[in-house]
Amino acid sequence: MSPCADASQDPLHVSGHPFRIERSAAKQPAVEDRPDEQFRDNARERSCRMLSAVARATRSQSSSPFSRYARHVIADDETLIHVTPDAAWLPRHGRAEVIRRSTPPRPMCVVRLFLRQGDQVFCVPRDENSRLDLPMRHVGVDDPSGMLAIADLAERVTGRRSQLTFSGAVRNIVESPQDGYPWPTPCAYFGVWTSKATPVVEGTWVSIGDESPLRDRHWFPLAGHVRIR
Repeated sequence: MSPCADASQDPLHVSGHPFRIERSAAKQPAVEDRPDEQFRDNARERSCRMLSAVARATRSQSSSPFSRYARHVIADDETLIHVTPDAAWLPRHGRAEVIRRSTPPRPMCVVRLFLRQGDQVFCVPRDENSRLDLPMRHVGVDDPSGMLAIADLAERVTGRRSQLTFSGAVRNIVESPQDGYPWPTPCAYFGVWTSKATPVVEGTWVSIGDESPLRDRHWFPLAGHVRIR
């Protein structure tokens, strides 16, 4: 199980403000005049006990990345598609996971745009080596979910910023970073968004079949799970 946790999606987050029940200073009617008073008081007491238990559990588990990850997965219904243990492109013992989910996790480091036409996807040459890949953009530190970056990328490639759907991501898990590793630790995300729009820039439509030249791309296991909405 991954040690990553997305605090923004934590379903057990409890506000720092104490839960308290304030009663009016005015004289309350006799209990016999309000037959449902005891029921309401019992309900309030149960709510207090529940919130107190959640707060204690959250504080006691906050130091455990595994428990936070479990809560995070429940919140977003995340699906693990593929795992590469001891990934060659990561520091020692680094693991790469391909996940499918409906909301972008944090921290997002790179965004990619998945435009599909039949069994082909739209690709452009990568800046660093000219290899064909999905259009991509690096994410700024002020955009932890990558939403601004993917909107800018979509506008550049398709001419429109709307109709984008998050499909999943590659998650790098590095618990022992080494010099030269440029991404956040222990987790860094590289997200994939889909769109029905058509490209307005030059590029190449590339097959994503079994013999696809893209099959060594880290995001490729997502290709068979992407839904264009």
